[in-house]
Amino acid sequence: MSLEMIIGLLILLVVAAVIISLFMNKIKEFTTMGNWQQDLEYRQFKSNCESFCKEGTDGSVAKYCSTKLNKKDLNGNKRVDVLPSDTSVLSMCEDAIYCFHVVKCDTEGGEIGAKECKEILCKSWSDIYGDMNSASTKVMELVPGYGTCTLNDNENWWRIAKFGPNPPCGGVVQAASSLNCQKSGSNGMTCVWSCPIVREGSLSVSGTTQVFTVSNTAGNAFISNLEADKSYVVTLVCDANNPAYSATQTVRL
Repeated sequence: MSLEMIIGLLILLVVAAVIISLFMNKIKEFTTMGNWQQDLEYRQFKSNCESFCKEGTDGSVAKYCSTKLNKKDLNGNKRVDVLPSDTSVLSMCEDAIYCFHVVKCDTEGGEIGAKECKEILCKSWSDIYGDMNSASTKVMELVPGYGTCTLNDNENWWRIAKFGPNPPCGGVVQAASSLNCQKSGSNGMTCVWSCPIVREGSLSVSGTTQVFTVSNTAGNAFISNLEADKSYVVTLVCDANNPAYSATQTVRL
């Protein structure tokens, strides 16, 4: 066997090994995606949701409406996926799964979904606080957004149920936008924000073309490709129509 043939066979073996590895990884990903509902924490969460609904008291139903799954990566692929809901044709983000996404709750008054939950939570907290302003603030804390995946506005359960971006219970939510940016590595920073309300929100960095869309009332972003020993002004805009809902911070790398 000539040297050229040996080299050719070695190249074919390497290429075949790479293709097989890619194929096996893809099969593993598909298998993982299909088994996320078997996750132990997810099943325990679903069982708790069923109990909240079955108990049927005002308090337990409010828990059903506001309880969120803590785990944010059910399929272990280290990204936030769009997943199908068990109770609606509308999809959900993997990092914002609530009881009303996974358990149908039928009561004497009818089925309780995301829309009904918004009304239930608003009534519960307005009865406690005595005003819609405080109730809206509380409900926005309990259900701050739809997650960090991408959902079309006309298929976004959070917007359709009117949990946001406007105050869910009416009234006015006091502006309390916050922004906290910290140096991360030699040429980057990580920014964490919170907004009392979100309407055409954005996060921008001076001296760069980097602009991040802010669609949830809380989130974070990693800003890279910055220069060392240089100061940058980061601007958070929660509501493009109201400058009161904004914050800025200067960060030096």
